Amino acid sequence: MNEDKEDIVFRYYEDQWQQVRHHENMRSSMTFQILAVAGGLIAAFTQSSESFIQIGVSIGIIVLGILGLIIFLKTHVVMQIHVSRAREARKSLCYLEAFAKFRDPKLPKFPNLHVYYSFLYVFIIFIGIVFLMSAI
Repeated sequence: MNEDKEDIVFRYYEDQWQQVRHHENMRSSMTFQILAVAGGLIAAFTQSSESFIQIGVSIGIIVLGILGLIIFLKTHVVMQIHVSRAREARKSLCYLEAFAKFRDPKLPKFPNLHVYYSFLYVFIIFIGIVFLMSAI
């Protein structure tokens, strides 16, 4: 591979990882905002003594959880596209591929982060359903 092409591929590789970081920042920011709104709705539910307000707040929590889950899944798909592109670009850069294959056997294996985010949104939906059942 000539020098110019290698430089272009490396810049493309860097750009793809920058896009992944950008989507990760968007995902964590969105999660924080949804948790803040869900916390406010939970506080409104516990402070309200009117059944119709509690039902409305419960439905709002459920919708918020579903909306968060949909946005999270879409963001995850876009992130995976950028990761795949970066990996393909890395394969043409032989000197980077050797580093990418190294795996430390002493490191523990954890589920991917998207499993925790998915659980969080499903938990918000579950809380909304429990609140709705208690308000009815």
